[in-house]
Amino acid sequence: MTGVQQMVDRILTQAGAERDAKLAQAQTQAEARLAAVGEELARQEQQARVQSEQQAAETVAFAHSAAGLIRRNAMLAQRRELIGQTIEQMLQQLRGLPDGEYFDLLQGMVTRAAQPGDGTLCLGKRDLARLPADFAARIAAPAPGSRVTVSDRPAAIDGGFILRYAQTDMDCSFDALLEEKREQIEDLIQQELFAG
Repeated sequence: MTGVQQMVDRILTQAGAERDAKLAQAQTQAEARLAAVGEELARQEQQARVQSEQQAAETVAFAHSAAGLIRRNAMLAQRRELIGQTIEQMLQQLRGLPDGEYFDLLQGMVTRAAQPGDGTLCLGKRDLARLPADFAARIAAPAPGSRVTVSDRPAAIDGGFILRYAQTDMDCSFDALLEEKREQIEDLIQQELFAG
């Protein structure tokens, strides 16, 4: 072997060793990168799974909440309807009282509503048509210093009366009295219908 051949062999051996070292280093780096990518993919997959489970739980919770709200609103609407029906039945019963009881009720209401001075009692058309002959006399002096006469012109009411004085009108129609006491009446009805 000549000196040149030995030098070429040494260079080739050295180049092969450097190549093998670089290939080993590149393979180690590639494996490290591949492992890092695999870990990142596993982390992202876990994160996506957790987010997906959270979104599913939130969707289920929202659906339960919405269903509860719908159920509650439906129950409230049904209660309002039942209360409204009960109030309407009360009005019908008041309007449908036999004449004697009805006008006794009105007489008591006039006595409570009477003020000092001259007043005019205005009844609805239906009540004027069935007015007892002695009713005007029964309410003529409902309280000391008060005098009430019955108007022969019908008022635009259906049950109850309007008591007019010089300065004020007292709307004692059943509808007005009901509206004035509506919350109290609704509370009483709710207690009776939905107790317990």
